[in-house]
Amino acid sequence: MATVLRESDTTTRATSTVLLHPNAAQVLASLTDVAGRVRADVARGEQAEVVFYYSGHARASAVNLGGEELR
Repeated sequence: MATVLRESDTTTRATSTVLLHPNAAQVLASLTDVAGRVRADVARGEQAEVVFYYSGHARASAVNLGGEELR
């Protein structure tokens, strides 16, 4: 998925993040980083768009990250 997005948009190459087998803390830290980048873009008057793609197991209330759950 990351490869497809990077190939379709040159700005995605510089701003994409891929996490392989992350724990909950890593996912939350990455989302916090993305939120900061979005706020900075908006403050400069730029358009911001976020695509979050998760491939794995989940329930209605949480995603499974190895032995952890992220609600």
